[in-house]
Amino acid sequence: SRCKFINSPQSCVDDSLHGFVALNPAVRVLKNCGALIRYDYESLPTTGKVCILAGGGSGHEPGFGGFVGSGFLTAAVSGPIYTSPSSEHVLWTLRTLGHKNNVGILVFVCNYTGDRLTFGIAVEKAQAEGITCDMILIDDDTAIQHAPRSTGKRGLCGSLFMMKIAGAMSEEGKSLDEIKKYIETIKPFLGTISVGLTTCALPGKDIPLFVIPRDKMELGMGVHGEAGANRLPYLDASSTARLMIDHLRNAIKTYWPVKKGERVALMLNNMGGLTALEMNIMAKEVIGYIERAEVHVLRAYTGYYMTSLESAGLSVSILRVDDKMLRYLDFPTTAPAWTVPYCPEGCTRFTPPELEPIVKVKADSDEETGPGYELGRDGQRIFREAIVRACDAVLAHEKEFNKLDSESGDGDCGTTLSAGARAILAYLSNRRTLKYPEQVFRQMSHVVGTSMGGTSGAIYSLLFLGASRPFEMLTGFNAWVSALDMGMKLISKYSMAKVGDRTMLDILNAVLTLLQDYTWSSEPEALAKLEKQAVAAMAKAVASTVNMHAQAGRASYVNPSLLKNPDPGARAVEVWMSWVFKTLVANAP
Repeated sequence: SRCKFINSPQSCVDDSLHGFVALNPAVRVLKNCGALIRYDYESLPTTGKVCILAGGGSGHEPGFGGFVGSGFLTAAVSGPIYTSPSSEHVLWTLRTLGHKNNVGILVFVCNYTGDRLTFGIAVEKAQAEGITCDMILIDDDTAIQHAPRSTGKRGLCGSLFMMKIAGAMSEEGKSLDEIKKYIETIKPFLGTISVGLTTCALPGKDIPLFVIPRDKMELGMGVHGEAGANRLPYLDASSTARLMIDHLRNAIKTYWPVKKGERVALMLNNMGGLTALEMNIMAKEVIGYIERAEVHVLRAYTGYYMTSLESAGLSVSILRVDDKMLRYLDFPTTAPAWTVPYCPEGCTRFTPPELEPIVKVKADSDEETGPGYELGRDGQRIFREAIVRACDAVLAHEKEFNKLDSESGDGDCGTTLSAGARAILAYLSNRRTLKYPEQVFRQMSHVVGTSMGGTSGAIYSLLFLGASRPFEMLTGFNAWVSALDMGMKLISKYSMAKVGDRTMLDILNAVLTLLQDYTWSSEPEALAKLEKQAVAAMAKAVASTVNMHAQAGRASYVNPSLLKNPDPGARAVEVWMSWVFKTLVANAP
């Protein structure tokens, strides 16, 4: 892999955002949350225009920030390379867009587990604060014939067609409900297929994410560098075009047929590493093959839209269109990646200052007042000790979790969980009391959501957010059991994962089942027996994940025959939860 023109891997996303603003003075960086936003965003609600928000991990430039402009996106939130933005950063952006906004915000999310979770958390919290917003998932991938239920089809470059249409509808003054309903109606008319010749290396890394032999190509290669649906012998441009379009039109495999006589809009997306020469050749072959099938290509777009760093590959998105859709696709936009840099007449080039986001509505205090169930001094001490010992256990097993994760992911599970553990320990060091579990769990949700990032951060943020809710109404042992139950349900709501999908839910469910059958007793013998049963139940649940077919997370995209070890997230729960039970036994009266 070649060297990259960056200052450091840690600063490359932020540097890129500020470079984009230097080129496009009518866009602003929203400080400390990785977001780009129109300079005139505050004027949109006053003219009855819905704000359009999108986002995801970086590494796909110009997606999504390059499409911020009138007639397209109002703002875009970027996470680290190939990692979802934190839910807090999305929430700050929603608060900024939602300030004095009664018209609403439509949030576009490309269907990946991490993005679905982090944006889902943010939308839930924003709605609870009275912000008018709604979320829509785009899943235009046709590469995988039978996508796992909890992950579903991936959201790819075709999502930009949907965002473009929504942006045009906003400019016409359509309502939030009208725009969402129309996009939901036309989503089934969209399909995308990709092919890759080489993958990419992350900034600061010398080794590509995986290697495609020179005589092979990857059909359905993902925009996060993940392997595709099929590895095939290399084909020339003409044969590759036929392969991609035939796959798209195969109603049995993709359930997305394009029929003779229909009208379409076409988008050829350079995934980062193809030359303009190759893209022109592929445009010739793809358009020619479609037209020979008597499908009418009324609009064709080609360029860098949603890349995968320097991956040599392209995606083809096809949208069946009518006159109404064509009018919205043709609607003027100032988004730089679609037409020209966003710099209106009379606006000279300059590097504008950052804007301050609306970060937090109300801070929680550390005072002696709070909601719901209260812990006494002994309860607070045990609560604190259990959290500390659980975090210490995560830190001690960081390398083990990373090794397990390298089998099905990018090998950073331990690193990510350790970041969350350190952040929680730092939070506890500044917290005098833990009197109100509702408040503690809610604040821990915020802590892990901002410190961990990616899917793991979102999962644990949901776990703690759900766990906080029963303490407003319940007390004692029942409140703690309900906290685990509510945390699991909130994870399942947004991850779409279920028990049996080879995730941490399998271990949490084993503990929940045990606790629901337990009649509370603080006697040492009873707690020791409970700990022994819990350890055995968790060990059995972790071992069972070895033979499960992954239905959620990145492991669901991996060939099941390659998964030889327990799920890293499940193993992590076993480690820290064991110390929770040990703490209870050690503090038995």
